[in-house]
Amino acid sequence: MPSLEDVVTAFLGRRVRIWTRFLEEPTEGKMIFFSFKQPYLILIKTDNGKYVICNWKEVVRVDCLDETTI
Repeated sequence: MPSLEDVVTAFLGRRVRIWTRFLEEPTEGKMIFFSFKQPYLILIKTDNGKYVICNWKEVVRVDCLDETTI
């Protein structure tokens, strides 16, 4: 069984959709960075070129939109 680190590493550089507890609409874009140490950040580059930083503690769901094999 793959570890959480293996799964998240497979998402890097791929299109993802992330839901957080505080936003009604998900954030969609390419996952650029993920931190396994505090402050637990996810960095996403959206289709219009904006960068979005999410706190991993507030993330409810992450979907990988590209075909990903782990």
